[in-house]
Amino acid sequence: MRIIRYSTAKLAMGLGASILMTMFSFVLLQSDRGKVAFAGFVFVVVGPLLALGTIKLLVGDRLALRFDNRSIEIGTMWRRRLFSWPEIASIGMNEVSSYALYGLVKTGTSHSLTIKTQGGLFGAKSYNISKAFLDIGKAEYVALPDQLARAKEGAMPEANIPRHVPHPIVMPDTPMPEKAFDADAVFARYIEKQREQPEATPMLNGAPLPVVASGRPQRAGFGRKGL
Repeated sequence: MRIIRYSTAKLAMGLGASILMTMFSFVLLQSDRGKVAFAGFVFVVVGPLLALGTIKLLVGDRLALRFDNRSIEIGTMWRRRLFSWPEIASIGMNEVSSYALYGLVKTGTSHSLTIKTQGGLFGAKSYNISKAFLDIGKAEYVALPDQLARAKEGAMPEANIPRHVPHPIVMPDTPMPEKAFDADAVFARYIEKQREQPEATPMLNGAPLPVVASGRPQRAGFGRKGL
């Protein structure tokens, strides 16, 4: 998603200009000449409107354009409009030239991004976005029509957008079944280990007991021995 905003510094300058226009309008209204007084009337109406609209942008998020491959949102001084790409008829860059001396001397050239919508209830509508208040450079501004055109070409109809993309199911490794506990086998292994170990010689007071002919150690007795 690409987001383009209005410049805070340029909006502040525009706010100052609209305030000066409003103040200057009162000077024009005092003129005896009809055209000058009419210009003062126009300024006294337009100046406060521009000031209020500029303040509205400054206290907001200053959104001018927000677009992706599905839709485009256009922010103006007073409102925002969200359009799907099929609602956009054309995108282009218009060149506006200013002249002086009854059109004999060219004083300057400016560009304006123009976005036209399809004809609706009130017909087609055009949105002109000037670079003068945007927070981007000239090269980036000139490249906007191509970026918008690519986003429009990449837009998919809603019916073709998959609602759910299944993820591959990874099954965990199946653990080997544990052997059942066999008490007889455990006892048999214990007896076998005991047989493998050498028999310990019995000790009495730190000395081994004497062994009789039977191979078993002779145990000490108590009392009198038999005759």
